[in-house]
Amino acid sequence: MRKLALFSAILLGFFLAVSCGDDEPNKPNPDNEKLGYYFNGNFFELKVSKENKSSLFIITSKKNAPARKAELERLKQKNSISDFYFSNETQFYVFGGNYTPKREDYYSFLYTLEAVNSTITVLPRIIIGIEKGYPIENLIANFKGKLELENVDRKNVAILKCNVRNSTEVLRLIKKLDFEVAAQQGLRWCEPEMLGGFQFFD
Repeated sequence: MRKLALFSAILLGFFLAVSCGDDEPNKPNPDNEKLGYYFNGNFFELKVSKENKSSLFIITSKKNAPARKAELERLKQKNSISDFYFSNETQFYVFGGNYTPKREDYYSFLYTLEAVNSTITVLPRIIIGIEKGYPIENLIANFKGKLELENVDRKNVAILKCNVRNSTEVLRLIKKLDFEVAAQQGLRWCEPEMLGGFQFFD
């Protein structure tokens, strides 16, 4: 059975050591759209490699997790998927095949990040650096319910929850926020919250 080895947890400020549409896209980069984010003036594009195009990372609820696991077992027995792996109670990976995520679940494609030679997934949160006193609520209001504030720490880093279905939509929100960072004083940077640094072993 294919196993997954995780060498890092959630990446907050993933690159510190290295320097949105309303539709539901069914492919990683619709119409060859370049998706990623800026850090220190450099654009980091997130691409899905050919071998990962049929693989997904999915977040479900505790209530739905047992049903998802039972479904995946059936699909694997029918060879409809290659394999699956639960990294914790509510998060799992599906490899190969044509698994369709349920509407109530969030899903991310598996992206390749060439800058660090790593495979990552995009979580439904955005990390944004702000100046002290910046009215973050005004910014959130412009996104019509797709963003909500979870926390602001003492270092003026805000965590925004994304009310979207998939990683493509999160990265499109990042693209819109990049325009806000360029246009507004008080906004310093933004990036997706990611899970990364893992490798696959057969």
